[in-house]
Amino acid sequence: MSSKKQKNGKIELLRFFFCMSVLLHHLYNDYSSANLMLFKGVTMFTEGRIGVQFFFLTSGYLTAMGIYKKLQANPLSLENSTWTFMKRKILSFLPYHILTIICVIAFRFFFLHANPITVIINGLPNMFFLQMTGLPGKNLLSVEWYISSMLMALLIIYPICKKYYSVFSRIVAPLLGSVLVGFLVKTNGSMGSPKNWIGFTYAGNFMALGCICLGVFSFELIRQLKENGFFENKRLFITIAEIIGYFLVLVYMVSDKTKPEYGGIVTFLLCILVGISFSEEAYGQKFYNNRFFCFLGKFSLPVYLTQNLVRAFFGWLDLDARLEVVISLEILTSFIFSFALMLIVDFWYRFKDRRSKKLPPEALAG
Repeated sequence: MSSKKQKNGKIELLRFFFCMSVLLHHLYNDYSSANLMLFKGVTMFTEGRIGVQFFFLTSGYLTAMGIYKKLQANPLSLENSTWTFMKRKILSFLPYHILTIICVIAFRFFFLHANPITVIINGLPNMFFLQMTGLPGKNLLSVEWYISSMLMALLIIYPICKKYYSVFSRIVAPLLGSVLVGFLVKTNGSMGSPKNWIGFTYAGNFMALGCICLGVFSFELIRQLKENGFFENKRLFITIAEIIGYFLVLVYMVSDKTKPEYGGIVTFLLCILVGISFSEEAYGQKFYNNRFFCFLGKFSLPVYLTQNLVRAFFGWLDLDARLEVVISLEILTSFIFSFALMLIVDFWYRFKDRRSKKLPPEALAG
């Protein structure tokens, strides 16, 4: 029997949902002149970008959880763990990053007739996840701002959190996260566009640092509540609160009455909801823990990374068809392309695994 802990199916499903909210938000912006409405009062995820906050929050939660478990098991294992942690984080999406970058360069060369050398040189910061540092260049995958900001924020948070876990997770993280979210809303009137330059860096970096801090706090809060028996005999209350909470987040994302300045409040609401979903204290957790929902969670990464390329391809095609048909085709193409990338990456991992098993131990050590 594998000792690997089963993934939280609810979180994986939410990962896919919020990935789709970001994709639909971008499609809405692509065709904003058409005033897209699903039906009266409901837009096509005008505030779907809040999904990125969910990704940051889950990163913070999982980071804190990993640190806490190591502190409980063997504190010495954390002494030189920052690079190991960052390496593991980068490798988790590196194959998809490389494949999508190659496809973008090929598309710009064969379809847009761009000079590949110029494209590569301009895209170097993006290739090395440095586009959010402010280095000059042109993004190959603009959606990867999220990964660039996340890595920089984690590189700050992880070593501090592992050394001063209690103080950071209980005091510094909630305070710093709240201040940064409030700062963004006060400065931009909303959580803002990640590419807004504020003082000395991009708004996306403040967003990543603030949300990941809140994710760290979310883990510690839930852990403390569990330890003190808060969830005992409260499963029905927790289930109802979780459902209502996510419904309010959905209303914020699709309502035509949504005010962008509420983005900060929704971020705090998501902070609590992420903790509840990770806690597995609500009813129905067994329903979510299945292979299909875990697949959707895994599927969300390539869908997120490839959306810009698919949208650029359809912009190049300039189809003369009903807008609903074009959008449906874009989503379907994104799914097919993402699934193909998943097959390639899975094949590579299987090939690599078989090859490592055939090598003698001394070769592996070297």
